[in-house]
Amino acid sequence: FYTIGSPEFPSVTIDPTGPGGSLTITARGTSASNRYVQSARLGGRPLQRAWLYDSEWRRRRALVLDMGNRGGTSWGTAAAATPPSASDSRLAAFGCHRPA
Repeated sequence: FYTIGSPEFPSVTIDPTGPGGSLTITARGTSASNRYVQSARLGGRPLQRAWLYDSEWRRRRALVLDMGNRGGTSWGTAAAATPPSASDSRLAAFGCHRPA
């Protein structure tokens, strides 16, 4: 999975190897003072957590972040928004599967 931080760029396209296509990340309103993610949309759908699986962005291919000058908003702060942890989650929580 990937975590979402505070981008310092207005837009970037990532074109990794493997199946799927590129991912375009757009940080609307980013600036030296607007460093905090206020909301996010992945493939046009609201994203309430600050992380995503590789398979999610390969299907949806566009991540839009709305930036602002205040941290501590409700975005990405709920308990359900916590990323999986290797210390208390099975590998499947990371999108990993053992070969049959």
